[in-house]
Amino acid sequence: MNLKKNKLFSLMLAAVLPLTSVNAPNNEVELTRRVNAFLTIKDYPSAMQQAKEGLTAFPKSSLLQQAWIRALAKAGDDREALLAWINYHQSFEKEIQNRTLEDIAWSVLNKSKDSPSLLLRFYSMVAALLTQDIQAVDLLYSQMTNSNSVMRMIAVNLAAYLGDEPLRKKIEQLVKEEKNTDVRLAAIKSAGKLRIHSLKQTLQKIVADEKSRFEEKAASIEALVTMMDAIEKDELLKLIKSDRAGLRLLACEIITSEIGDESIDADMVKPLLSDSNPLVRAAACEFYGLKIVPYDQNIIDRLIRDPDPCVSIMATWCLYQQDPERAEKLMEPWINHQCANIRLKAACTLAHAGSNAVTQMKSILKNHQDVFVKANIAIGLIGMRESIEESCLCLYELLLDKRLLMMDESQRFTAVSLSSLRHSELIPSYPEAIDQMTRLKLLNILAILHSPFAKEGITTFLEQRNWGVTGMASATLLEEGDAESAELVRSCLNSESPQVRIQAALVLASWLKDKGALLVLQNAYTEVDRETKIKILEAIGNIGDADAIPFLIERLQESFQAERIVSAFAIIRCLNH
Repeated sequence: MNLKKNKLFSLMLAAVLPLTSVNAPNNEVELTRRVNAFLTIKDYPSAMQQAKEGLTAFPKSSLLQQAWIRALAKAGDDREALLAWINYHQSFEKEIQNRTLEDIAWSVLNKSKDSPSLLLRFYSMVAALLTQDIQAVDLLYSQMTNSNSVMRMIAVNLAAYLGDEPLRKKIEQLVKEEKNTDVRLAAIKSAGKLRIHSLKQTLQKIVADEKSRFEEKAASIEALVTMMDAIEKDELLKLIKSDRAGLRLLACEIITSEIGDESIDADMVKPLLSDSNPLVRAAACEFYGLKIVPYDQNIIDRLIRDPDPCVSIMATWCLYQQDPERAEKLMEPWINHQCANIRLKAACTLAHAGSNAVTQMKSILKNHQDVFVKANIAIGLIGMRESIEESCLCLYELLLDKRLLMMDESQRFTAVSLSSLRHSELIPSYPEAIDQMTRLKLLNILAILHSPFAKEGITTFLEQRNWGVTGMASATLLEEGDAESAELVRSCLNSESPQVRIQAALVLASWLKDKGALLVLQNAYTEVDRETKIKILEAIGNIGDADAIPFLIERLQESFQAERIVSAFAIIRCLNH
């Protein structure tokens, strides 16, 4: 139907346009307007024909040259458009160069969204998102309706970083109707990030439903807490008294996050300390520990003897505020437990016990054999500015460990741990990507403290780790580092080792958006493998420096489509930075 309307409108336009230019039938401005009119209604063949006829009459017209290139790009003939741009760009004004070049770059991206290759569609979506351009909305929306569940899942995750109304509506629909569990989970998380309040009731039903997957319940709780700027006391009491454990857990999370009416007090949480569900009991303990409020001795003694280790550990943690000597004795068996996961729970909990636990933490740091127990205790001590030198040494020793690391958020408190992540269709080399980010966070701690181990740690990291997280990971995982880290990495740009120079430049570009990395990346491009080339192009796009545009234009002429897509993304970023 739309096609018929466009054709009809084109015929009407063709009939009307000659009448508007009777007095100046050969005017290049009027001819350009005709081309743009056809482009507006997406009649690209007519636009190309009109531009070609205009150039026959005015071969040196920059306006018509621009119109011709735009018509080629919009029609999807990006290679011909690029050749035309190269042939004519020296005579264009800067504004025209930018506009036409951006059209060409978007032509490359849009063409790839329908590619049979999932990898190319993946790159086109990530590139479109990172440009932060309005055209990314249409591209992501089209992939959110894709028949391939992996593509839908990627698009839903990326849509949370734009939040335009069509994407919000689609996410809402997917939360309610999507059958694929991974896509639905991604939609729930995106709904929370975008604060889609119309989904509150749907999310509460997921939390209350005993048949809901644990991951969906956890994501729904997090989303609801994010959405709630305030909650009435009566509504909160309903959650606390609910016969659904999920809703009672939601009540704990809301209260602990300091959301709600000021009249909320410890007495409201007290019944949850005796809840039938261990997750609710542990969450209630956390509230008492964080608020440092008085508690019933009989209740806390019962919770310390709780058969669930997580509840017992959290109850012991509460005890540090009022009876630290007893808490220390009770925590010791958990810190030395034969199960590594329980030791980790105890360590990351103890690390948040405050000044009353410092003596015990120092002893653990000095004497314990578990490197992950020591690392989490070290982070806790650094937070209190205690035993800085010994703690930095502990983190440096962990960085020398070649096993993959992660930040485990399944605990009540986040813990650095041995990675248990599996490879994901969503993010290539996902465990390795998380390992890199975890190590950078630890290095950042050393850099902030001006530790003598920081420089050696950075150098070792760059020598042994293949930095450069491509695709989805760069859109969702990378965080900006601090100035101290930047200086340490920047000093490695002059290393004698080509590997260290390239890795340092990738970190500076991707993590710190440092323009000082640009020349190193460009010089290294021809000497590296294809995977690293893609990382370099993406890193250059992250920097967003217009000086890189000539280099990126050359990359658009390459034969491999993946490199062309990432180059297109980088060009748009550089033009709009």
